[in-house]
Amino acid sequence: MPAADFTSNSWGQINGPDFSIEVSMGETEDVRSFAFRVRGGDMTAFVVADILRRLGFRAFDPSSPNGLFEPDVDPSAGLRKWRDYRAHVVRRQT
Repeated sequence: MPAADFTSNSWGQINGPDFSIEVSMGETEDVRSFAFRVRGGDMTAFVVADILRRLGFRAFDPSSPNGLFEPDVDPSAGLRKWRDYRAHVVRRQT
């Protein structure tokens, strides 16, 4: 992601045409874990999948049946499930 901004020591920002990904890495010099905070369309999940694949990492996805992000199955399935849930909750509150 050539446009990624990691000028901060503890987080980065990756912006695309219809997505925004924040990467939270913590305050220590040695990064032991990080978290993606994603917003946007389905493309967001494919970007995350590509980053994880290139780094050789796996990730948790609490919205998937087994709790893991599965980039080879359908990376955007968990994101769509979350958006459906959020829409349902927002409709109930209005």
